[in-house]
Amino acid sequence: MKNFIFLKLLMAFTFLFPFSNLLAQQVIVEHSSGFSDNIIYKDVFDQESYTKSEDGKTRRTYVPTQPSTHGAMEKNNELQTVTLNINVIDPNDDIDVVSTILVLDEDGNTYPGTWEGSNPITIDVPEGTYDIYTDFSVSGGFTNYIIIKELVDISTATTVDIDLTEATNYVSVSAYNENGALLEPGIIDPNTGIPSTIFFERDIYFLPSNYRFGYLYHWDAAFEEEPVWNFYINNVSDRYSVMQSLIGFFYEENSNYFSKFDLLEGINQSVTLENNPDDWVLHREKFQPSLLSSPEEVYPAFSATITHEGIAISGVAAYNALTPFDAEEGIKTYLNNPFDDNPLDILVSPGIADYIIESPFGQEGFFIKGNLIVKDGNDIAYGSGSHFISAPPSNSYFLGSSYYNTEDGRRILPFHPRFSFSAPANPEIVQGKNVPICVTGVTAAGTTRANYVGRYGEFRDSDFFATDVELLQDGTSIFSGNYIDDFTNYELPQTGILDLNFKNVNVNLGELSGTNTTRLLFDLSQDDFTPPTVQYLQFRNTDGKVTDHFATGEEGFVRLAAGDFHYNPDSELFYEYNEGNEVEFFYSLHNQEEWESLELTEYPEHFFMPAFGDYYEASLEGVVIPVENSWFDVKIICTDAAGNKQEQVVSPAFKIEQATMGIDEMNTADFSVYPNPFSNELNIKLPASVKGDYILKISDLNGKTIHSQKQNDKSFIWNGTSLPKGIYILSIESNGKTVAKKIVKK
Repeated sequence: MKNFIFLKLLMAFTFLFPFSNLLAQQVIVEHSSGFSDNIIYKDVFDQESYTKSEDGKTRRTYVPTQPSTHGAMEKNNELQTVTLNINVIDPNDDIDVVSTILVLDEDGNTYPGTWEGSNPITIDVPEGTYDIYTDFSVSGGFTNYIIIKELVDISTATTVDIDLTEATNYVSVSAYNENGALLEPGIIDPNTGIPSTIFFERDIYFLPSNYRFGYLYHWDAAFEEEPVWNFYINNVSDRYSVMQSLIGFFYEENSNYFSKFDLLEGINQSVTLENNPDDWVLHREKFQPSLLSSPEEVYPAFSATITHEGIAISGVAAYNALTPFDAEEGIKTYLNNPFDDNPLDILVSPGIADYIIESPFGQEGFFIKGNLIVKDGNDIAYGSGSHFISAPPSNSYFLGSSYYNTEDGRRILPFHPRFSFSAPANPEIVQGKNVPICVTGVTAAGTTRANYVGRYGEFRDSDFFATDVELLQDGTSIFSGNYIDDFTNYELPQTGILDLNFKNVNVNLGELSGTNTTRLLFDLSQDDFTPPTVQYLQFRNTDGKVTDHFATGEEGFVRLAAGDFHYNPDSELFYEYNEGNEVEFFYSLHNQEEWESLELTEYPEHFFMPAFGDYYEASLEGVVIPVENSWFDVKIICTDAAGNKQEQVVSPAFKIEQATMGIDEMNTADFSVYPNPFSNELNIKLPASVKGDYILKISDLNGKTIHSQKQNDKSFIWNGTSLPKGIYILSIESNGKTVAKKIVKK
């Protein structure tokens, strides 16, 4: 028996997401090894909509409380009785468990049966043609026997024999590590005493109505015989498909494995599925913990989401609190999860648990979750941070999953074409080593949630413990406190103009401490009172590398997504997009708050929903760098059509190494411009250091070039008659160096 201390030191959570048309009606069968001291998992589907029809020590089954029988009313057919006689394989065997007995049609109508421990089983259904799905185990075993009767005519009272001897097709699945050794649960790490754990999922889809039979296995004990997820099934047509995936974690050196297996479309023979050990791609992800963390209490972690055609169906998150995080080694992950023709995908987020608390829910680990990654050939591709998994009950703290719901369900769109990137092109990434943006959402019920999202798409849970909140109503302060401790249970007032402020001081950039300050201004008297939000902020150089360090301003670019979103009025499960949001972008030397505007260009062709909205870009070419290695803050203001706003300052946001001579430093005898202000003509005298040809450039304060010419005169008169009144930057570029001066046209 494992020591109870594991309960406090090691936690893993399992997630189910049946909030969609695809997943609203499904049977969920869970299997666990029973040695749960080191694995705690929690379901987060709508418990009120499901009935636990089986609650054993190692197996639980959930069925919809209100099965879909709306077709009975529409058909207005008389009910007919289906009688099921169940025959076991051997007369000496007993049926130990009948998890699933379901009659279903191609329109999505379902009629469950109940196993009372003896034959026969009767179910009343309207006249029609149905499939009958049954799932058994016998004589105390774990192996499933699945018998499916297809296209049964039930126009009158009908008796159907369910004979387990028909389940002659054995489906077995094995995974092997990079060395060809079998990936098994229950392998003890000699350094920590932790047993390896496997989270295995099998999904059987009835394709005509997209009905899902989900089987989840959480196993951390060695198998006595065969893996529990292997099963027997009778011949079935391609109206059924079988998808299977495996997540293995807490292997030696904290190695984690993520693999999916070939899709089975119909089964008429025994099948053996296994991965090729050569298909694994090793990925190491580095992280910088937040300021709240203690080095000895930062632990390797991960979260993963399993999707079907982009809709989240389950997932798992875990951290290993017996092995401190090794910043040099990073998180070690083996991937075999390519995007391919298989509708099943595993999206993986390596991470660290950098802040752990004791709460009413037990021990909670708060993560820095890295961007979603998948295998791309022999390389790794990063997504765009649009993931939603967080360890329960963390989803009650953060904006979380509901933000990415659509009418189809919780859709994951991890690859925005302008924010995604490859690992080989970005070898120096350290997740968490940047000041994040704040993504916010306000619901009609008066709750406000947020997420902090870093430059590489990482989510930062622990930041909220270092986030102070202040709320003003019509100019009067009515709330002040900490986000986690005080604000998550606070209900917004229902009237007035609200001024809501978040300040996060949980980032360390080495030489600098980072801060995100976000302000929401919204009017509750309007139909649209939900403030817009920045969704993504990223910097890249001219080579496309994701970075916030640039040699010159000319090689730097900013990419940004933002939008105005509101909860669908018919359902608070997902957001919709509003047109009319405007975005302004400003920069200033770090902590100077002397803001200069940088003009953004919107690209409608890169509009992306859900999770991103409108897309913008700008060059950093016009940024004036007074001294070498200057850090800059940015301010972003989003204003929707109703006048609601989100304003946030990211401090600092980017760094430029090479200086352009600052304006105040240009007032020297070697470089003179007069008169200033000027009306039409401007006298220009250049420094003696300027040799040969040079480029004279006049730019506005947004960095846009108004005039440019190549010449070699050292003293001359420039005619600015056609220049509109305003403030400009006159610069001289020669031999890779730039001198500049502010000029005013009156």
